[in-house]
Amino acid sequence: MTDRIDRLLIKGQKPGGNDYGGRIPAEAGSLFNLKDDLGESSNVAAQNPEKAQQLQRLMEGYMTDFDAHKRPIGWMEGYSEERAIATKKAQNEAKAAAKAAKNVK
Repeated sequence: MTDRIDRLLIKGQKPGGNDYGGRIPAEAGSLFNLKDDLGESSNVAAQNPEKAQQLQRLMEGYMTDFDAHKRPIGWMEGYSEERAIATKKAQNEAKAAAKAAKNVK
């Protein structure tokens, strides 16, 4: 495997599969060489343990940083629920006005 970005490490179980015999879910820690296996069918983690561990450490670092900086959906300091509702209403009114203006032409 090269050092280019052509690998995919699965953090958690990857959704997949369907009633039509589609993609099978991948297990956490799976590693795929996207350069040679775009369909993600061959887990190469066992053949590349150092790369899998390196990517796992990177993922853990990214997730630690993400968790430290995430916020609840729709929440922002100084932004009340009333203000959010008023903003959404104004956005909807602006969209409706733009649509009406477009239909007039």
